[in-house]
Amino acid sequence: MITLKKRTLVFDHKLFDVFTDHIESSDGQTIPDFLVVAPKNRSEKFLTGVNILPVVDGKIGLLKIYRHPTQSLVWETPRGFVEKGEKEENAALRELEEETGLGCDYKHLKHIGYATPDSGILAARITLFVASKCFSKRKFEVNEIGHSDFKFFTISEIDQLIQDGQIEESISLVLYYYYRNFFK
Repeated sequence: MITLKKRTLVFDHKLFDVFTDHIESSDGQTIPDFLVVAPKNRSEKFLTGVNILPVVDGKIGLLKIYRHPTQSLVWETPRGFVEKGEKEENAALRELEEETGLGCDYKHLKHIGYATPDSGILAARITLFVASKCFSKRKFEVNEIGHSDFKFFTISEIDQLIQDGQIEESISLVLYYYYRNFFK
């Protein structure tokens, strides 16, 4: 069992709070400055975001994104935050359209699990969805810094992208794994 002895706010960002926690285990071990990054908008179960795997005619849509923290250009699934008071399904459909221009009917949006981006630092849990039978609502346009392309891939092409290190973002990999192994 871990006990929180003291929490100190280190940085207050518009989307995140950064804390150092003084924690102690039941056997007396302590960490005086355990780093915790907590999204401001989260449920009691730490649900903070959605990640969506768009599927059209058996092909999977991915965004090409430059990620400044790792200085890398990678392919990822669309994702985003759940806004205060927003249902996860609505957030998934909103993010899908915002990031790709695609739409999906509720009946073709399936929740397939959860994932934690980095449970050692982030106080966050992501809801995973597959959006099948997606359709174009508008043309894809770059509207977020770092985004550069949106493209559909076959399963074998995605497997090759993974092997080549072009898909390395953990939640995208977990979502793809769930899709390949458990989605019916």
